[in-house]
Amino acid sequence: MANQYTMQDPTTQYPKLDIPEQRQDEPGLDTNLQPKADHGEETYEGHNRLSGRKALITGADSGIGAAVAIAFARPSWSWCSWCKRTKHWLQTNQVSILLTTGPTNPRRLINIVNIAVAYSIFLGYSLLYD
Repeated sequence: MANQYTMQDPTTQYPKLDIPEQRQDEPGLDTNLQPKADHGEETYEGHNRLSGRKALITGADSGIGAAVAIAFARPSWSWCSWCKRTKHWLQTNQVSILLTTGPTNPRRLINIVNIAVAYSIFLGYSLLYD
């Protein structure tokens, strides 16, 4: 069995999956995928390397953003979130959540970063925003 310190070919290192090509109108939804997307809810095995870290993660409602949010949540982080599916998973796994909502425009994003900094400094929370 190979380890993380041995150089490996990533195209042959993992099992091949037989997943049919799928197309959706924009925006595509994970809920319409067959088989369902694996964001690591049950399969990701963390090593606490992210413990105590802070992050602002966007797009956490699906895809890579959801997988990153779940990976970061493994070390028992606290979060601000408005991603309903990711929020549900985080709550089920006893990760604290505060909610923030709003449109994604430059002014709102500046406000979100300010909120993330304030929560991080004063309450120890990290921010998850989509």
